[in-house]
Amino acid sequence: MLKVNQQKITVHEKRVFIINHVEKVQSSSAKELLKIHGSVIEKVFGHTKGGLALRRIIGFEIDRAIANWSFVAVIHNLKKI
Repeated sequence: MLKVNQQKITVHEKRVFIINHVEKVQSSSAKELLKIHGSVIEKVFGHTKGGLALRRIIGFEIDRAIANWSFVAVIHNLKKI
């Protein structure tokens, strides 16, 4: 915690890791990987939100949420066949 003009400024405890991550993501090789990631991984979530109209996980318990997401994954994989 820093004090500047009698004001307390808190620094995020993982600040170094955040800075390293930002530098890594801004490299040219990381940008190429992110382009691939966007075209492969994000399609699943887009299909889930748009095609299956799933915007919320039903239930508050973690077991029900896991079961619900597993069901959605099975539907997505069956539609790919």
